[in-house]
Amino acid sequence: METILTSNLCRLQTELRNSSLRKIAFIGQPGAGKSTALDNLTDECLQPRPGIGVSTDMTDWSVERDVTLYSSFKDFIFVDAPGYGTIRHPTDTYLRLFPFDLFDEIFVFLNGKLLDSDERLVQYARNQKRKITVVQTHAHRFSVLEQEIRHHDLRARLGVEDHQILYLENRTGSGIAELKSAVFGHGAANSV
Repeated sequence: METILTSNLCRLQTELRNSSLRKIAFIGQPGAGKSTALDNLTDECLQPRPGIGVSTDMTDWSVERDVTLYSSFKDFIFVDAPGYGTIRHPTDTYLRLFPFDLFDEIFVFLNGKLLDSDERLVQYARNQKRKITVVQTHAHRFSVLEQEIRHHDLRARLGVEDHQILYLENRTGSGIAELKSAVFGHGAANSV
């Protein structure tokens, strides 16, 4: 039986295939700050803007069939995917239907502990030969030593290199310039 979530993921595949714009996915844990980072990244010029609020994950593709699946900014399509690993957005459904192969780059947002679902998704995306960047949000929580330990853990468990790991603090803007550079290219942080 097809659920609303599976219907929306299939629709996303179709809509992305029909676009020649550069495609960027923001995926990750619920409440990791994906939507806020996307809003900050585009200086609030994304159309339509992401839903940002106090709930753990404002983006929900499991309730309405005509939900907005992506937003545009300049020559880019951004997909602000709902947090995975929940009852409404199971990791296995993402692994089966999320169109990893259609994205130019995938940014995986981590809020807290590195979960099995994070490892599974990153490994799957890597197997699809997608460019991956891991974004550790709420970076203020980590001391310098904790950040070094976290960095080593992310490299070892996810198989990513140093340049594929960013630290972001949405409230202060720390790390936004690095995210802009990663998405838009070197020197883009000042021109976007």
